[in-house]
Amino acid sequence: MVHIVAITGSLRKASCNTGILRAIKKALPAGHTMDIVTPDLPLFNQDLETPELLPESVKDYRKRLKAADAFLFGLSEYNYSMSGPAKNAIDWGSRGADGGNLFNDKAAAVVSSGGGVGGQRSAAHFRDSALFLNLHVMNGPGLSAQIFTNPSPFNLETGDLHGAV
Repeated sequence: MVHIVAITGSLRKASCNTGILRAIKKALPAGHTMDIVTPDLPLFNQDLETPELLPESVKDYRKRLKAADAFLFGLSEYNYSMSGPAKNAIDWGSRGADGGNLFNDKAAAVVSSGGGVGGQRSAAHFRDSALFLNLHVMNGPGLSAQIFTNPSPFNLETGDLHGAV
């Protein structure tokens, strides 16, 4: 039995990356669990890394990360890289007096959706950070979905995949 913490790189209500994570969660084998985290966190600020000043949202986020056996990242691509929320989530999860790098020595996988190349650039940039964090990222198979094809594989009003399990 594996508990996966899935981190979406988008704060959008109708995020297609979150939609992919929801579809994967529905398809998990019996006994496996997934917690989908939308990292609505304050911008990382080292001055807040004390127990007295650490925001409650960060404490809750880090508590959820500590429960993970593995991670799944649903990454948006903005300006040829990871989104700000994704990078911020990585920063808050990789530091802290209450356990330091919570990604250390864990398995991870990446899915992405986006424009022309379906978010592949965000996944590539994520791998640079993952190497430093000692995350063991699967090389394949991968999932990279183009949002704006005709027809789109997504319901753009909800972010859900058409025909998902």
